[in-house]
Amino acid sequence: MMVHLSASILAFLTLTGTSLAVPSLPSNALLPRDSHKIAFDDVSKRLLAFDIKGRSLGSFPMTAGFGKRAGTCTPMTNNDIAKIPGLQKLRDEADKNWGNRGRNEVVNDPDAPDAPANVCADDAGVTMVYDGTPACKDIINQASGTLEGGKITLENNEGVNMATTTEVTQAASFGLDTKISVGFSFPEIADVSTEITAHSDFTNTQGTSNSVGADMRTLQRIEQPVDEGQTNCKVMLTTKSCSITGKGSLKMIATGIFWFEYKDIVDGHRKWGLSMDSVLPNVDDRATVMQFKATGNIDSAGHFASSGCTNGTTIVTKV
Repeated sequence: MMVHLSASILAFLTLTGTSLAVPSLPSNALLPRDSHKIAFDDVSKRLLAFDIKGRSLGSFPMTAGFGKRAGTCTPMTNNDIAKIPGLQKLRDEADKNWGNRGRNEVVNDPDAPDAPANVCADDAGVTMVYDGTPACKDIINQASGTLEGGKITLENNEGVNMATTTEVTQAASFGLDTKISVGFSFPEIADVSTEITAHSDFTNTQGTSNSVGADMRTLQRIEQPVDEGQTNCKVMLTTKSCSITGKGSLKMIATGIFWFEYKDIVDGHRKWGLSMDSVLPNVDDRATVMQFKATGNIDSAGHFASSGCTNGTTIVTKV
């Protein structure tokens, strides 16, 4: 019985000196992460995956992809192709493998609907950088409480609260067309706060703004002993308030398969794909950037001091 193999499989068998057929993976199989180039086989309607050295990784169903990526993702469109910073590197790799005559460049080929190219928001989020040292001041107020049983009892919030207005100052050249949940990280401010993380929803549209905040305050009860007849007892509460302005950026990263579709058969196939993740391992070669600015305040409340009360011990408890 004569078995007809595609030219790409024959080339592989010739190079490796093996007579084993390319393994066919089950319908729920995913493309291996080390896939470098992928062929669409018109006869079997399957994807043939190869690593960077041209070694076969198996035959996969049309529904095979690389699996779900971290972060919010949306499908790329053919209009996004020209915006990929490393586009020429993809073309150079295709030229080296299959030549550049008579071909189209395509993302999200309908023949392989679940082997897509996506744009994903970097799940590392946005690290804000302050514009200089935040300007901080102490706000001191005399607390009011209830005098009963030889002590003043009062309650107040203790901890850090952040409230900012954050704006998109530059949209990414390709990006998501839906709202995305963006994680922000605001650096430590000495004697006020540790690093603060917060989330808010944004669209990839210049000029849009939203509130980004975090309230980490808890209620505390202060019980201050007061000597009998003492009339000058005071409990002073101090809030350290810092005005902040800062900037940060979020990468929108292209990931998945970039197809080169030839008019003539090349190495046994008309449709050859390249893994953008493999050909462009430097994320900056396949990413564009959203820019943000933030203005607001970070406050640290709950610092207190008493005077003219007693030598007794002040009791502080969480409520």
